[in-house]
Amino acid sequence: MCVNMISAKGLVFALALVSFQVEGLPKKADGFEKKNIPGGLSPRDVKDEKIQSLANFSFSAVKTSLGSNDELILVKVTEAYSQVVAGSLYHITMEVSTSKGVSKSCTVKVLEQLWISPDPKVTEVICEDKPSS
Repeated sequence: MCVNMISAKGLVFALALVSFQVEGLPKKADGFEKKNIPGGLSPRDVKDEKIQSLANFSFSAVKTSLGSNDELILVKVTEAYSQVVAGSLYHITMEVSTSKGVSKSCTVKVLEQLWISPDPKVTEVICEDKPSS
């Protein structure tokens, strides 16, 4: 009988724990549970100071990648994600424009590994022409 009592208490505890975990998950507007996948991309606020700082830091790599003699202007950050890898990898999409009015959408990946270097490292730059609107 003592074993059954312990098993029953353990079962009740396990059910309570599962119930808390399911009920405790934040819900999105569509009613589905929001889950962060370990190592997956997590959306970031494009106005976040960290994201803006990394966008400005990586802008010189965008200029180099485009190789244009035209003056290049960072118009705005349009999308940002972070990812936990061996450090933090930021995926930042920005709209840039030349002095001639040509717009491009550029995505940069910026890696931070503070135990290796205090400075972030741009690991990838991809730019595409932005459709005229």
